[in-house]
Amino acid sequence: MSAKIVGLPRPAEPNIRCVFEEFIEAQRTRLAPRTLARYEALPDVLSGYLNGYAPCSPSSTKRACSSTVAATLARN
Repeated sequence: MSAKIVGLPRPAEPNIRCVFEEFIEAQRTRLAPRTLARYEALPDVLSGYLNGYAPCSPSSTKRACSSTVAATLARN
């Protein structure tokens, strides 16, 4: 019996952070400063959610994400 080595999948291009940044750049002149600050916080919030809360159960993940987004938007 021969073992087959399977490589890891390559990251998607463009990744979600790049898409967010392109969107924010396109909207920069249209948005109010406070709204722009909120939009600029979203890539970090999403990354934190995906990197930190993904192993949790769906219900605890949803609560954690909701509270993280609410806290981030409240700061701005």
